[in-house]
Amino acid sequence: MSKIVFTSGQKGCRAMKETKKLQEQKAEVIPFKITKDLSILEVLQAYPEVRSIFIRHGMGCLECMGAMAETIETGARMHGIDLEELLADLNKAIQKG
Repeated sequence: MSKIVFTSGQKGCRAMKETKKLQEQKAEVIPFKITKDLSILEVLQAYPEVRSIFIRHGMGCLECMGAMAETIETGARMHGIDLEELLADLNKAIQKG
């Protein structure tokens, strides 16, 4: 990780621009396969189109605090949902896109 030192004048402005540039370049990793270990939030951020699949399987509270942190496996277990069926439907949906 590079260290940016802020100084006054021209160099300070350049350092601030470099910091902003690094922040903008932060890469998002989008999985090619949805797995049980991914958080529900990660999946929804990467693939917003799968929201309806979660809802169809009985996970309608996607904005609740639990969904923000829990994995697909934990959410499925808490809602009594067949994990393998949910994962199959989620992965089928992202392959279409």
